[in-house]
Amino acid sequence: MQEDDIVEIKLYDEPFLYFDMSKNTSKTIKSKNINTNNLCLLEEGHCMRVQVMHLCDLHKNNITRLLNFDYKAGSIDSLLRFVKFNNAATLLPFLSTLDISPEERVHLNKIVNPVPYRSIGIVVHRHFVKYKILDKLKEDILSKVLPYLPKQSESGKELSPINFD
Repeated sequence: MQEDDIVEIKLYDEPFLYFDMSKNTSKTIKSKNINTNNLCLLEEGHCMRVQVMHLCDLHKNNITRLLNFDYKAGSIDSLLRFVKFNNAATLLPFLSTLDISPEERVHLNKIVNPVPYRSIGIVVHRHFVKYKILDKLKEDILSKVLPYLPKQSESGKELSPINFD
Protein backbone atom coordinates (compact mmCIF):
# COMPACT_ATOMS: atom_id res chain seq x y z
CA MET A 1 0.00 0.00 0.00
CA GLN A 2 1.42 3.38 -1.00
CA GLU A 3 0.33 6.36 1.09
CA ASP A 4 1.97 9.76 0.72
CA ASP A 5 1.41 10.74 4.36
CA ILE A 6 2.95 7.64 5.98
CA VAL A 7 6.47 6.30 6.15
CA GLU A 8 7.38 2.69 6.94
CA ILE A 9 10.60 1.83 8.71
CA LYS A 10 11.34 -1.82 7.95
CA LEU A 11 12.34 -3.97 10.91
CA TYR A 12 12.63 -7.58 9.73
CA ASP A 13 11.23 -10.33 7.53
CA GLU A 14 9.44 -13.25 9.19
CA PRO A 15 8.86 -16.52 7.29
CA PHE A 16 5.60 -18.46 7.39
CA LEU A 17 5.35 -22.14 8.36
CA TYR A 18 2.59 -24.58 7.47
CA PHE A 19 1.01 -26.19 10.55
CA ASP A 20 -1.10 -29.25 9.70
CA MET A 21 -2.57 -31.23 12.59
CA SER A 22 -3.82 -33.97 10.27
CA LYS A 23 -0.25 -35.07 9.43
CA ASN A 24 2.94 -35.89 11.35
CA THR A 25 5.53 -34.78 8.84
CA SER A 26 7.91 -31.99 9.87
CA LYS A 27 9.11 -31.81 6.28
CA THR A 28 9.15 -29.21 3.58
CA ILE A 29 6.24 -28.26 1.37
CA LYS A 30 5.86 -25.99 -1.63
CA SER A 31 3.18 -23.33 -1.31
CA LYS A 32 1.39 -24.71 -4.37
CA ASN A 33 1.05 -28.08 -2.57
CA ILE A 34 -0.65 -26.71 0.55
CA ASN A 35 -4.00 -28.40 1.09
CA THR A 36 -6.54 -25.59 1.33
CA ASN A 37 -9.50 -27.86 2.10
CA ASN A 38 -8.93 -27.68 5.86
CA LEU A 39 -6.99 -24.41 5.99
CA CYS A 40 -8.09 -22.03 8.74
CA LEU A 41 -7.40 -18.30 8.70
CA LEU A 42 -7.79 -15.34 11.00
CA GLU A 43 -11.06 -13.48 10.60
CA GLU A 44 -11.47 -10.70 8.05
CA GLY A 45 -9.67 -7.47 8.83
CA HIS A 46 -6.34 -9.07 9.76
CA CYS A 47 -3.41 -8.45 7.43
CA MET A 48 -2.13 -11.99 8.00
CA ARG A 49 -5.38 -13.36 6.55
CA VAL A 50 -4.84 -11.36 3.36
CA GLN A 51 -1.21 -12.51 3.13
CA VAL A 52 -2.15 -16.19 3.49
CA MET A 53 -5.01 -15.87 1.03
CA HIS A 54 -2.67 -14.43 -1.60
CA LEU A 55 0.02 -17.00 -0.90
CA CYS A 56 -2.42 -19.88 -1.42
CA ASP A 57 -4.35 -18.13 -4.22
CA LEU A 58 -7.47 -18.21 -2.05
CA HIS A 59 -8.33 -14.65 -3.04
CA LYS A 60 -9.39 -16.14 -6.39
CA ASN A 61 -11.90 -18.44 -4.66
CA ASN A 62 -14.71 -18.07 -2.18
CA ILE A 63 -12.97 -19.09 1.06
CA THR A 64 -16.20 -19.98 2.86
CA ARG A 65 -16.89 -22.49 0.11
CA LEU A 66 -13.61 -24.28 0.91
CA LEU A 67 -14.39 -24.85 4.57
CA ASN A 68 -17.13 -27.06 5.94
CA PHE A 69 -17.66 -24.84 8.98
CA ASP A 70 -17.63 -21.21 10.03
CA TYR A 71 -15.54 -19.79 12.85
CA LYS A 72 -13.99 -16.52 13.95
CA ALA A 73 -10.43 -16.35 15.27
CA GLY A 74 -9.19 -12.88 16.16
CA SER A 75 -5.69 -13.82 17.31
CA ILE A 76 -2.97 -16.24 16.33
CA ASP A 77 -3.34 -17.96 19.70
CA SER A 78 -7.09 -18.53 19.12
CA LEU A 79 -6.40 -19.74 15.59
CA LEU A 80 -3.79 -22.20 16.82
CA ARG A 81 -6.10 -23.61 19.50
CA PHE A 82 -8.89 -23.98 16.94
CA VAL A 83 -6.60 -25.77 14.46
CA LYS A 84 -5.33 -28.17 17.14
CA PHE A 85 -8.83 -29.03 18.38
CA ASN A 86 -10.24 -29.62 14.88
CA ASN A 87 -7.23 -31.37 13.28
CA ALA A 88 -7.11 -28.60 10.72
CA ALA A 89 -4.23 -26.61 9.18
CA THR A 90 -3.04 -23.02 9.00
CA LEU A 91 -0.04 -20.90 8.16
CA LEU A 92 1.81 -19.33 11.06
CA PRO A 93 4.46 -16.63 11.30
CA PHE A 94 7.74 -18.12 12.51
CA LEU A 95 7.83 -16.30 15.86
CA SER A 96 4.40 -17.65 16.81
CA THR A 97 5.77 -21.22 16.55
CA LEU A 98 8.55 -20.83 19.12
CA ASP A 99 6.35 -22.03 22.00
CA ILE A 100 4.88 -25.02 20.19
CA SER A 101 5.52 -28.22 22.14
CA PRO A 102 7.97 -30.83 20.82
CA GLU A 103 5.03 -33.23 20.30
CA GLU A 104 3.29 -30.68 18.07
CA ARG A 105 6.44 -29.70 16.15
CA VAL A 106 5.98 -32.80 13.97
CA HIS A 107 3.03 -30.95 12.43
CA LEU A 108 5.17 -27.97 11.32
CA ASN A 109 6.31 -27.83 7.72
CA LYS A 110 8.85 -25.49 6.17
CA ILE A 111 7.52 -23.80 3.05
CA VAL A 112 10.11 -23.69 0.27
CA ASN A 113 10.77 -22.42 -3.25
CA PRO A 114 10.40 -19.60 -2.39
CA VAL A 115 10.03 -19.21 1.36
CA PRO A 116 7.05 -16.90 1.92
CA TYR A 117 7.53 -14.22 4.51
CA ARG A 118 5.97 -11.07 5.80
CA SER A 119 7.80 -7.82 6.40
CA ILE A 120 7.37 -6.23 9.80
CA GLY A 121 7.85 -2.51 10.24
CA ILE A 122 6.94 0.62 12.11
CA VAL A 123 4.59 3.05 10.39
CA VAL A 124 4.62 6.76 11.22
CA HIS A 125 3.24 9.93 9.71
CA ARG A 126 5.68 11.59 7.32
CA HIS A 127 5.81 14.64 9.62
CA PHE A 128 6.78 12.54 12.65
CA VAL A 129 9.62 14.39 14.43
CA LYS A 130 10.69 12.17 17.34
CA TYR A 131 13.23 10.14 15.38
CA LYS A 132 15.51 9.53 18.39
CA ILE A 133 12.63 7.75 20.14
CA LEU A 134 11.84 5.85 16.96
CA ASP A 135 15.48 4.78 16.52
CA LYS A 136 15.59 3.56 20.14
CA LEU A 137 12.34 1.64 19.67
CA LYS A 138 13.66 0.03 16.47
CA GLU A 139 16.94 -0.89 18.18
CA ASP A 140 15.11 -2.40 21.15
CA ILE A 141 12.71 -4.45 19.00
CA LEU A 142 15.51 -5.77 16.79
CA SER A 143 17.70 -6.72 19.76
CA LYS A 144 14.87 -8.86 21.13
CA VAL A 145 13.58 -10.40 17.87
CA LEU A 146 16.56 -10.98 15.56
CA PRO A 147 18.22 -13.70 17.68
CA TYR A 148 15.12 -15.88 17.19
CA LEU A 149 14.66 -15.44 13.44
CA PRO A 150 16.35 -17.64 10.83
CA LYS A 151 19.13 -15.92 8.90
CA GLN A 152 18.44 -14.50 5.47
CA SER A 153 20.30 -15.74 2.43
CA GLU A 154 23.08 -13.62 0.99
CA SER A 155 20.75 -12.22 -1.65
CA GLY A 156 18.36 -11.10 1.07
CA LYS A 157 15.43 -12.10 -1.12
CA GLU A 158 14.80 -15.62 0.15
CA LEU A 159 14.99 -16.82 3.70
CA SER A 160 17.10 -19.83 4.56
CA PRO A 161 15.53 -23.10 5.67
CA ILE A 162 14.40 -23.17 9.26
CA ASN A 163 16.09 -25.58 11.66
CA PHE A 164 13.56 -27.43 13.88
CA ASP A 165 16.18 -29.15 16.04
